[in-house]
Amino acid sequence: MYNTVRLVDPNGISLASHRKTHLFGEVDRQAVAPGSATAPVIGLGGWSLGLLICYEVEFPEMVRDLAVRGAEVICVPTANMPEYDAVQTVLLPARALENTVFVVYANYCGREGDLAYGGLSEAIDPDGSIRARAGRDPELLIVDVERRVLDDSRERFTYLADRRPDSLS
Repeated sequence: MYNTVRLVDPNGISLASHRKTHLFGEVDRQAVAPGSATAPVIGLGGWSLGLLICYEVEFPEMVRDLAVRGAEVICVPTANMPEYDAVQTVLLPARALENTVFVVYANYCGREGDLAYGGLSEAIDPDGSIRARAGRDPELLIVDVERRVLDDSRERFTYLADRRPDSLS
């Protein structure tokens, strides 16, 4: 069994799926096996979307890989606990900025068994600014991503263009 995200188009047609590769502690390891395939980049509605699941977004190389392969929006369904709010307040804005991508993070909230989940779902612009953030309770966020915002961010923050992968070991 795997933790899997599936991208479905407006007509209900499955476009892609991704099995979570980076498992979070015993909570994940007891429930699912790790996937082995690279996270996909898929075109939808004129945008290139990258798919990650939960803990995976906390690994900078996963987001960078999607950005290098052309992702413009990284979609991350997740179930993060309040004690890890630094993910939303620190890491996600950094991931968006350092890769000049939109990051859309949909976090579970409420309780399930012994675990509490923290909400704070959010959409982050490619310059690291918070476009929208939910509270701790269930909430629907509707956010438009704008090509102009992406282009402006990539013009100002040239991390992707200035990369030197040949200088890395």
